[in-house]
Amino acid sequence: MEQLREIDGAIEFFLLDASKNVNWEGSSTDIERNKLEAIANEVNRKFGTALDAFDIKLTWAKLRSLWETWVLVKHYAHRGKVNFTTGTIEMDEFAWDQLERVVPGAEVFRGKPMILPNVVCSIFDRTPSWLAPQEHSSQRQPSSEEVKEEIKTSMHKVYEIDELKSSERYIRFCLTIFKDPEVRETFDYLPNKFLRREYVIKKYNEHHVAH
Repeated sequence: MEQLREIDGAIEFFLLDASKNVNWEGSSTDIERNKLEAIANEVNRKFGTALDAFDIKLTWAKLRSLWETWVLVKHYAHRGKVNFTTGTIEMDEFAWDQLERVVPGAEVFRGKPMILPNVVCSIFDRTPSWLAPQEHSSQRQPSSEEVKEEIKTSMHKVYEIDELKSSERYIRFCLTIFKDPEVRETFDYLPNKFLRREYVIKKYNEHHVAH
């Protein structure tokens, strides 16, 4: 894959050509085995490379893995932090640390852009729901009762933190920010009370700076 990345237009050509040789409604999104050699020959002829069938299979698998991680990153990253056109993610160190706890492999985009995000997504978004990353295929919105239960669960964790439960302003603030599902998810995924306290205080300070 690295060899193709160094050649202008090679990754895009590879994706478009390879995607024509995938059964998108089948049991996998692998390139059909008998087409690997033909794809390698086409890429080599156009770009002067020396790829073989294994290189083609590996490059396709790496790009698909990047797409799967990108889908989850887009789902879990804070709203407004992901540039879907350039494939860049602008977050502070704390936010990155939390994202990497939720999305294994997300560090691949830490300081590095996603490869041709629009092209990659246009290809791999054809993946059927039963093979796609869970958040990519899930369209159901939680009911109001489910949201209330999620907020209740998050607030229970707030009451376990002495510094927060003793402050009425923090309690009111948490009830407000937990209406945002992304905030609830991040808070609930934090592994201990110390990090949860730091997260709430950080959000509280951000709120007051913004206002």
